[in-house]
Amino acid sequence: MAEVEETGEETLTEEEKVARIREISGGSDRPIPGESLTNDPESPAPFEGPPQFSQKEDALEYLFVLLTEEDTYENLLGMLMDNVPIMQIVKIILYRGFSDGLWNPDMMLILAEPLAYMIMALAERADVDFKIDEDDEEAAIRAQEPKQLNQMDTALQKVNPTEETELPGNISQRIENVPVPPSLMAKP
Repeated sequence: MAEVEETGEETLTEEEKVARIREISGGSDRPIPGESLTNDPESPAPFEGPPQFSQKEDALEYLFVLLTEEDTYENLLGMLMDNVPIMQIVKIILYRGFSDGLWNPDMMLILAEPLAYMIMALAERADVDFKIDEDDEEAAIRAQEPKQLNQMDTALQKVNPTEETELPGNISQRIENVPVPPSLMAKP
């Protein structure tokens, strides 16, 4: 606990100082300004180091393998059948990859459009209807999301997945060979 020195001043531990600052700032769990500068440089967060993928083709190959894994593919189709917009799925996948140190923010934006096309092609292959983006009502709900996702969404709004874009040839051909899982509505 805090000790009172002979001069009448308290000596606080680091934990007590942080607790007092949080108390003064309204008790929120937000980071204290400059708190990230006190992180141990020997153990940086995954996104603070060099990204795992620096080439678009390598990252798209990783995403293709990820999306065509049996469980992932079925979950993806389930989300599309539940009317989750493709661009929402793209944002989640790319933000997660950034957080895990797979790519940097620039690569994340470069991957947005081809990833959207990849998901559309997989959905068409499975004969699943999809929607590309959300309507105004859904946008109002999304406005309550964390600030980082809103910033990423603003950047992704510049990406227009309805324009003509090609996936790398090998991925386009491989999508044609992806086995379609049985319908979730089919009788067992």
